[in-house]
Amino acid sequence: MKPMILSIASAVDRILLLVLQLLLCAIVIATFSQVILRYVFSSPTVWSEEVARVCFVWLTFLGAAVLAGRGENLAIDLFEGRLSGPQRHLIAKLWAIAGILFFSITAVASWKLIGIAQNQVLPASDLPVSILYLAPCVGALVGIALSLASLCDDTSGAT
Repeated sequence: MKPMILSIASAVDRILLLVLQLLLCAIVIATFSQVILRYVFSSPTVWSEEVARVCFVWLTFLGAAVLAGRGENLAIDLFEGRLSGPQRHLIAKLWAIAGILFFSITAVASWKLIGIAQNQVLPASDLPVSILYLAPCVGALVGIALSLASLCDDTSGAT
């Protein structure tokens, strides 16, 4: 069962990395096109800033989920560097559990915000505002799943 969970988590990680790369490309293209259109052609777009913002929000929360699943999120290296292998392993598991708690709170809070903002739209792009609040919810659910998978990994934190 563990190998299957870890292989699924690895596949999700690879897919998310591709999505993160596409989001970063979209941010660069939207921002660069805005600069060129504004300063070269004197014809700025009205939607590019909002599209870049939406992509950045999604990039942030999906990236946090990937880092949490890899155990590369916030850590205090000064203390972890002084610990032995089993102690590091325990700390990695505790960080994963703390991440699951954090992501759970984030998912619930963002779900409530989705409901509040469901009838609002962004002014320039007409995208629903709830798309901004969906990012932390999806990122948190993916973060929970990847953090749970990292708890199954006997090698995490052992190096």
